[in-house]
Amino acid sequence: MTEAERKKPARQRILDAASEMFYRDGVRAVGIDAIIARSGVAKMSLYRNFPSKDALVTAWLEDRNAFFWRRWNEAEASRAGNDPRGQLEGILDMIAATASHPKWRGCPFLNTGTEFPEPDHPARAVILAHKRAVRERLRALAATARARDPDLLAEQLQLLIDGAYSIGQSLGPDGPAKTVASAGRAVIAKAIAGPSTNGGALMPTIRLADGLSLHCAVDDYLWPWEAPTPVLMMHGFARNANFWNRWVPAIAESRRIYRPDLLGCGKSDVPATGYAYTAEKIGAQILAVLDRHSLSRVHWVGESSGGIIGLLLAAAHPERIASLVLCNTPTRIPDEIRGIYSLGQQSTAAAIRTHGTGEWCRQTLGYRLDLDHASPDLQEWVIAEMDRTRPDVAAALHECFEAIDVRPLLPGIKTPVLLLSGDKSRIASEQQKILADRLPHGRLELFAGYGHGVNLLQPERCARAALEFWRTAEEVRQ
Repeated sequence: MTEAERKKPARQRILDAASEMFYRDGVRAVGIDAIIARSGVAKMSLYRNFPSKDALVTAWLEDRNAFFWRRWNEAEASRAGNDPRGQLEGILDMIAATASHPKWRGCPFLNTGTEFPEPDHPARAVILAHKRAVRERLRALAATARARDPDLLAEQLQLLIDGAYSIGQSLGPDGPAKTVASAGRAVIAKAIAGPSTNGGALMPTIRLADGLSLHCAVDDYLWPWEAPTPVLMMHGFARNANFWNRWVPAIAESRRIYRPDLLGCGKSDVPATGYAYTAEKIGAQILAVLDRHSLSRVHWVGESSGGIIGLLLAAAHPERIASLVLCNTPTRIPDEIRGIYSLGQQSTAAAIRTHGTGEWCRQTLGYRLDLDHASPDLQEWVIAEMDRTRPDVAAALHECFEAIDVRPLLPGIKTPVLLLSGDKSRIASEQQKILADRLPHGRLELFAGYGHGVNLLQPERCARAALEFWRTAEEVRQ
């Protein structure tokens, strides 16, 4: 053991040893005594960190899961200038390099699943969550890339990926695993009309006055001479443009869509630690997006805090906002929710900094997403996507939105407004009545039996409602 290894905390030394031995020899073949000997820790220290071998196996798989998603995100980021088709191709390139590496011993999740077929084994939950998350990320990219059947393309690509993992373990670097990228490209080409360089969701960069860059997905499938009022879709707190993926196919048939990521979210630059978000800064950054794309006027779609941003802009710059579609949008964050979100800490921001964005999201998810209607896959996807936002960024964003109360502005907003919410949302449902009553041109559409998150739970229905709302609003304007 090197000096650097000795200086690592005992827990990390145990995980490192287990990771090496489990992956090389298989989980069942490696005993606790061998891990103790390899890591150089006392038996008591091992059991203090991991009460059982099952707990150690689970922790190892969670560590491998985190490593996998770092690699995946790097592969996506390497194609940030391309459309989602290019990002799918970048992921396949990464898989091909991995599965044909000389030291490849197979997918740790598939290997461990073979060793522990029992459905109630704790490792199975990690394995299933990982494989479901892979399929959902593939499906989301496929949907944004306008695949004719995103679910089918995601399943086909996952089958190719896991097949490459298995054949790479059997036949090594000289086997067919290295061809998974070319095979995947052929599947993608059949599923997505048109080459990857035409149309699709581009991600141009908008350089801001402070030197930071903001990314904005652009979904444009119209003829150049078609010029309907475009749509800007603003994500909610600590989320990103991917949260609108399921809306895009329906709306992009007749409208250009612009989906910016706030600073620190999605693919936008992360500001320095200590950066203070304000409503004024966020508003100026969104106006920079409109100006960069020569958008004089847009239909605004906002979810939760994204709706609050829309209300602020409609009040300050009514000439830029043709209409507002607000999903699950409160007038302010209620005191009850602030107390719940703080998780026993002094504030919500303190809770996020303490637990991390993903864990904080997991513990409070039921207040932002109706868990009775959200599938386990959707729940894990939301947590994983929000966990991409750094805790200091999420905390600072929440401090910003906690300070905003749009109620005094409502009577002066003359823009047509469609309010979409579940009637059981603890954050927004009661406040929808305030919005509908005080907005001069507000109309409320409640989703009976649903809690928070109708934009994710009923995306196609929401998109259809928005399209009909815009059609009517434009007829009245004419």
